[in-house]
Amino acid sequence: MPNRKPGLRFPVFSWLHNKVHGKPALVVEVAQTGDLTPLSEIHHAGFSNGWSDGELEKMLAGPGYSCLVARREGGGTKPPLGFVIIRSVLDEAEVITIAVNPGARRGGIARYLMEESIRRLQSDRIKTLFLEVAEGNEAAKSLYAGLGFSQISDRRGYYPSKGTGETTAANALVMKRDLG
Repeated sequence: MPNRKPGLRFPVFSWLHNKVHGKPALVVEVAQTGDLTPLSEIHHAGFSNGWSDGELEKMLAGPGYSCLVARREGGGTKPPLGFVIIRSVLDEAEVITIAVNPGARRGGIARYLMEESIRRLQSDRIKTLFLEVAEGNEAAKSLYAGLGFSQISDRRGYYPSKGTGETTAANALVMKRDLG
């Protein structure tokens, strides 16, 4: 049995938990071309410099990029609730972005996407996963710490200001998780 971090659940357990507690089950699957416009809308809702569907399409056509989407049970017939883009090179990977529809936040979708991404990366024998998170994003930092990530560095002025009139950019924390 693989060595798992405390609190890390396999997707089937999340699915069963949702079924037992009456919540609609989530499905995580590879993004399709028809998902690009809703993914762009979700990204724009979460980031001041959200990506267009054309930018997403160009990125995902690049080597090593993959995108997983979360939907309610029913798969491709349901609109995306959130997505994660990962880039893999050799035995390392990086979370490029993760975003959840604002109306679906605080429902475990980001955790579910990250757990499924980690499971797939481990299956692909990726050894290390990196990500950056805004220093002030307490919810995301808590999620990543709960998934076994630890801070290894920071990047000063990494994220542009979000239209708040601030002239300084937000710092990013660089986090890492060993996948085995």
